[in-house]
Amino acid sequence: MIKAIFFDIDGTLFSHTTKGIPESTKKALWLLREKGIRLLTATGRHIMDIKNLTTDLPPFDGHITLTGQICLDENEKTVCDAPINDAEARGIIDTFAREGLPLIIIERDRKYTLFMDETIRRTEQDVTALMPEVDRYTGEKVFQFIAFDRENKLDTLMEQFPSCKTSRWNPFAVDIISQNGGKVAGIRHFMEHFQIGAHEVMAFGDGENDMEMLRFAGVGVAMGNAAPIVRQQADYVTADIDDAGIYKALQHYGIL
Repeated sequence: MIKAIFFDIDGTLFSHTTKGIPESTKKALWLLREKGIRLLTATGRHIMDIKNLTTDLPPFDGHITLTGQICLDENEKTVCDAPINDAEARGIIDTFAREGLPLIIIERDRKYTLFMDETIRRTEQDVTALMPEVDRYTGEKVFQFIAFDRENKLDTLMEQFPSCKTSRWNPFAVDIISQNGGKVAGIRHFMEHFQIGAHEVMAFGDGENDMEMLRFAGVGVAMGNAAPIVRQQADYVTADIDDAGIYKALQHYGIL
């Protein structure tokens, strides 16, 4: 019996074709809430973006934000976090600045970049994200970087930062997080909190940063718009987000 469902946002809950959440998805989540099934987000987004994108949905029981780097309860209070090692955070900032590569820096309450360029502007607009401010790094804890790998240098550059790992969510954009972060780390926290097992967990996703989550969950569902490599990791591939994919998968499994 499924007791908790984790939803990626971009391409899963939120359609970048229509710039909104499908009506079928809204209906599905309200019906799940009525059934007492816990609803949680599992996304690379900051809570500021999540609130901006998930209007007209029922309240969530928790949020796995920044690809597992900060987990929040139903009141948006931090329940666990995994900041990037301070020395490596400084090293990444210095390295990207030296290479002239765009980088978004995300702290607990701040999202900014050392300089703005067209790559950042275009990518953030494409995913309906809040545009980062231009500011300087002051030594605060960093929880996630968004790197823009326009010159295919990322893998080589990241070899010098072993406490971090990368996760691609866009042809040009890659999340950099700590090795002990990730969406599954967040799911494990909520499983313990709600006292449920992996077989009672369902997860929906469409991106490469969802693959581990889809493999881990008792039922992992890939959206029809997911890349082939993502669909291969899922227990079930549903319809496209704009073809009532979430609602149809829940019907397939007899949950709705």
